[in-house]
Amino acid sequence: MKRPISYTANNAAKKDTFVGMLYEKGVQQTKNEILTQIELDARRLYEEGYIHIHDLEAYGLTYNCLSLDVLNSAKINMCNAGNDFEKILNIVEYYKEIISNIGNEQSGGISFANFDHEISALFSRFDIADSEENLNLLALSLKKFLNWINKTRTRYGEEHYYVTLNMGLDTTTVGRHVIKVIINELSESDFMLRPNIVIKVKKGINASLSDANYDVLRQAIQCSCKRMNPTYLNCDSESFSEFDGMKLSIMGCRTNVSANLFGDATSIERGNIANISINLPRIAFEIVGNKSIPIGARLTFLYKKWEEVADKASQILLDRFKKTCRQDVSLFPANNEYQLWNTPFENDLVDTLKNGTLSVGFIGLSETIEILFDKKICEDEGVWRQTIDFVKFMRKKMDQNTSRYNLNFSLLATSGEGISSRFLDIDKGLYSHACLDKGYYTNSFHTEVDSNVSAFRKLELEGPYHKYCNGGSISYVELGEAPIHNPDALLSILNYAMENDINYLGFNFPLDICKKCGHEGFYNSCPNCGSSDIYRIRRVSGYLEMLDNFGKGKLNEENNRRKNHFGA
Repeated sequence: MKRPISYTANNAAKKDTFVGMLYEKGVQQTKNEILTQIELDARRLYEEGYIHIHDLEAYGLTYNCLSLDVLNSAKINMCNAGNDFEKILNIVEYYKEIISNIGNEQSGGISFANFDHEISALFSRFDIADSEENLNLLALSLKKFLNWINKTRTRYGEEHYYVTLNMGLDTTTVGRHVIKVIINELSESDFMLRPNIVIKVKKGINASLSDANYDVLRQAIQCSCKRMNPTYLNCDSESFSEFDGMKLSIMGCRTNVSANLFGDATSIERGNIANISINLPRIAFEIVGNKSIPIGARLTFLYKKWEEVADKASQILLDRFKKTCRQDVSLFPANNEYQLWNTPFENDLVDTLKNGTLSVGFIGLSETIEILFDKKICEDEGVWRQTIDFVKFMRKKMDQNTSRYNLNFSLLATSGEGISSRFLDIDKGLYSHACLDKGYYTNSFHTEVDSNVSAFRKLELEGPYHKYCNGGSISYVELGEAPIHNPDALLSILNYAMENDINYLGFNFPLDICKKCGHEGFYNSCPNCGSSDIYRIRRVSGYLEMLDNFGKGKLNEENNRRKNHFGA
């Protein structure tokens, strides 16, 4: 029998401390002030639900997220002090120090592009022997590091840090040890909601039985069968074929930063500056409401009206970028101290932040087609192909923005989370349609969660969209329960995802853990001890979270999720 779980997990978004409460009041006040300061048409688009300006409180004040490069950070060589034991402890403490400091001067998440490789490279740089004794200490230190990320709530006085560890491609003794330790700790812990673990999959390194790291990929798959994590980054997809797999990194739930007008094609030492998401169903409702537009012309008007909103969203992003660049460099002490971007923070922030991305995202493509044509994308091949062309058009527009404004614009397949219900609630006050009754809009281009299509068919349907969403995208396969004894099934899904050009893949299933005895499964009351006091863990927009802490839209979506079976 597993040991009982003795600690309470809270939602990172809850502000139930004194400092957190003050922070939340400050956030609301700042949002209100920003809305009075931005251009009137931009404010209208936001308030009326045509767009969502993500992290509004950070508008013009800071950037979103960053993929850190510890190996080239300014103070890393200070860890090279003392004996091997002291150096190992110094390295792990340095990671914690960076996360703590950088996490409070940006609005979004933190990622490490090659956590396994970085640790291995530091062992080599600091002449730390890869002895059994040292590897054991490293394992213990990494376990404490993971526990710290999972539990600490010092961001803004209340929140967790949103950390993503990318790994999987290092084949050295130390690098493989890092991967194995982290996956094993993730698998064996009572439950670990953070950090987000991403396994990079690359042919010739870990994708096939003969590859050096195939065994750790298998270990990761077995862990995913039990914990939903890790998720998987396909380094061989068409989107990433021109990039070095070691230079790719997922930030948060899906954010991707790769191509760069101003330097190397890499995610490392770069981040997303800001993003805005467009409410596609709103555009569809307006088209259908205009009786002068015949059904045959609706798709043409979708292109036209989306472009009008996208142009305005792009102007908002440009305004936000310019205002952020005018901030005093003193507001970024950690960036100055550790030099984590590819260009040092100096008086003119343009030279640094121009290396980041400005993303326009979208949500509710599925509902949009249902509103326009009373058809489901997954049930009509002709409509499905038309939606691929539409996403291709949106990407082309962002590429044109990149050339026009000489900044890195990208198209983001937005995660739903809060806006899945925010947009719908506003639209429900204006329109009537069956798709509004379920209480949420579907993520980006995703097949609806109640479609009942097979896992393989879902990947076939969603694969073609990925290559156009260069700001980030993910596909999920929904399972009825934890496939603990069937890792081969998950591996077959992963392989099929790679064949169908999925950039980034995750597995979802309900995971219930009894607070009294620790029994895991999917149940209303614990079959082992009868307790109804249960942790219900689900995935929301990339991260794992307690079901009780889901927002309204995501609660409705979770209730509507149906498994993607393994049939044809």
